[in-house]
Amino acid sequence: MNKEELDAKIAAHGLWLLEDKAGQRLSLPGADLSGADLNGANLSGANLCCADLNGANLGFVCLRGSSFVSWGSA
Repeated sequence: MNKEELDAKIAAHGLWLLEDKAGQRLSLPGADLSGADLNGANLSGANLCCADLNGANLGFVCLRGSSFVSWGSA
């Protein structure tokens, strides 16, 4: 995923958070976000299960209520 695509998804997630769910929840399970610049992003409630965040800039990122681990299949 390139920076522009990621930025658009983060912007839609911001709308989801701020405007009564008008946007779309960020869901990037298993995504390769290694080295991504996420500085200052509000990713509260995002689905980041098994995403690779190795080397990502997570400065001032809000991750409250985000999912990082898959608890198995249903």
